[in-house]
Amino acid sequence: MKPFYLTVAALLVLVSFGANAEPALQTGSKDLSLFVSPDFAAPTGDTLGLNIGLGMFIADNLNLRATLTHDVQEDIAPGGADYRATDYNLGIEYNFDLGGSIIPYVGADLGWRRSKFGSIRDDGLIYGPRVGVKYFLADNVAIDTSLSYRFSGADVYISDFEFESHKILFGVGLRIMF
Repeated sequence: MKPFYLTVAALLVLVSFGANAEPALQTGSKDLSLFVSPDFAAPTGDTLGLNIGLGMFIADNLNLRATLTHDVQEDIAPGGADYRATDYNLGIEYNFDLGGSIIPYVGADLGWRRSKFGSIRDDGLIYGPRVGVKYFLADNVAIDTSLSYRFSGADVYISDFEFESHKILFGVGLRIMF
């Protein structure tokens, strides 16, 4: 029962830090992000993917972002087969500035995914919607959570050793505005 109380106390401390944040969502502001995405149906079981991004506000509340995601899992199948996947994405998101520390947003992503599992390789255009919430700890630092649904014309995603043309992705990370 003690971990529950510690978790609640930690959340209350985090919420109190962002109470007076005034997020920088104006034209010309830039952001750098680092995300982790848990994958509970990855070829080797539960894994974390890493995503890095750079964005710029092209208008107030409207962010244009480029992201790179790379995932490598070595020797995961008989014969020493490896799994490798790389995503190159361009996304746009609209932030709903409600005048507080919590900023919800909606967006869309368009990119290219290259995946390889053993001797099977596939490339494809990927696209889909994204929703998220940023919680600003300070004017220029936010915790970001997002949910994306990605589609492709090719089977570029692998879930439980099955090739698929779509995937739901959850991410949590940190955004730094400058």
